[in-house]
This record gives sequence, structure tokens and C-alpha cells, in this order.
Amino acid sequence: MGKVSVRGNKQVQLKLTNIARGIKNPKPVLKRIGVTLLKEIDKNFRQEGNDGTAWASLQFREGRILRKTGNLAGSFVFELVGNTTVKVGSPVEYSDIHQFGFGVPARPMLPSERVALATTKRLVNNYIKELSKV
Repeated sequence: MGKVSVRGNKQVQLKLTNIARGIKNPKPVLKRIGVTLLKEIDKNFRQEGNDGTAWASLQFREGRILRKTGNLAGSFVFELVGNTTVKVGSPVEYSDIHQFGFGVPARPMLPSERVALATTKRLVNNYIKELSKV
């Protein structure tokens, strides 16, 4: 693990020390990423689409897409894996079928890679700004 040493301006030293501490323990920002990605998933369900692309319409019933019981929409969770990873997904056995379209039209519920990366970048940058406040 690296060490930060700075001589001179105490305010600069304090900012760098705070940033170093925050980087050493990224769990707060990982949790923010997880919560924000869950909000994106909820938005996808409300909009019945993902990243501007509408889901395929229903063929055999009326109503909201992927909302027959609400079980799938309400099942998404996130978990921290170690100190570097947040996993977002659903334990519902048929979620992958709808996400990837195995035998049915794909209706991606998880945020697109573009949205997930932009969200992560924004939240990490905000976290570092917060850490650098003295």
C-alpha cells in the first residue's frame, strides 16, 4: 500500500491525507454506486426501456412490461465484493432470460455499460471532491 507524504501547506497536507484515507476505504462510494444503479434499474422499469430504447411490447397480455406480479422489478439488489467491486443484479431465476432474451425478446433491465460507467465516474469524482474538502 502506498503512502502519501507532503511538506509545506497544512491545508494541502490535510486534503491529501483525507483523499488517501478515502481511497483506502472505498466502501462509501461503492455503496453510492450500488444505490444509484438500483435507481437506474427502477427508472428502466418505469420507462419500460433502457438507455432510450423501448422494450419489446407484450404479445400475450395487456399491462406493464415485466410487471405482471412486480416480483422481478422489486428483486434487484447490490452487494459489495471486497474493497473494489459492487455487484448489481437479481436473484430471481428468470431475470437473465429477460435481460438477455433467451427465447423471448431481450428487455435489458440493468443499466447499459455507457450509463453504468458514466454513473461510476461521476460518483467517484464527487467522492474525491468531498474527501478533499477541509
